Amino acid sequence: MSEFLEGEGSSLQKARTLNGIVTTIQDIRKEIVEREEETNNLSRDKQLIADEIQKLESELERLSSEGQLHEVLKIERELRKESREFRTETLAHLQRPLRKLRDLSQRGEIPLGQDERDALNNYVTLPYRSFLSKETGRYVGSILQSLQSALRSGKMEFKPRKTARVMAQLDQLVGTERLLERQRRGRELLSKRWKLLQDPTCRSRYQARKNMMKTLEEARKHREDVIHRIRSLEEKPAALNKRLAELLTMAEARTGEYMGRQVQIERLQLTAQAT
Repeated sequence: MSEFLEGEGSSLQKARTLNGIVTTIQDIRKEIVEREEETNNLSRDKQLIADEIQKLESELERLSSEGQLHEVLKIERELRKESREFRTETLAHLQRPLRKLRDLSQRGEIPLGQDERDALNNYVTLPYRSFLSKETGRYVGSILQSLQSALRSGKMEFKPRKTARVMAQLDQLVGTERLLERQRRGRELLSKRWKLLQDPTCRSRYQARKNMMKTLEEARKHREDVIHRIRSLEEKPAALNKRLAELLTMAEARTGEYMGRQVQIERLQLTAQAT
């Protein structure tokens, strides 16, 4: 047994060591090739998705520019603008006080009718939509008056500077035509939009555009997922190539040690990063 281990057994162990290194090298090279193929496939998918997105965007632009649908979209842009201005100008300094008024009314510290409390809760969550609603929009004046009374009573517990800003804003709204004018303008836009969408062709195109936008959003998300996967794959080859180079060097060293002469293993170019 001793003679075997020192003779043929030793050679067998060396062969097994080299075979293990070679097998690992082959596995890593195979993984590099597979990742390169997957990256190429994903790159092709990315281009196909990009072409689809471009086609959808062109079709969406064409559809959005047609007749009555164009008018509907123009009205919706105007409504979004009105909504932003309502929140940033009309309700400037009032959003937090309105939330406070809601909480106080729910605890019974500020007397509000049930309809007013419901309307106030809607104003806190969906201010502009509630403002234009025929059901809740009529309560905006009385709600702001209740807010004025609560501020004067000190129940809001705001600092003097905050109270002064809120009262100044309320003075510009309560008893003036500003709210009514803004409400009238918004309702006119909603009415015009509703009338346009009564036309079957316009309504059909509006729904088609909505579906197309959903498809476009899904395509864009798919493209982002593919890009993320490509980036993830591109990060791995560097580590694989480094490990491959280490194993090739180790194989050369062990082979040279076992054979008693210097050996150089040919490096095959597998990818742009692998040699």
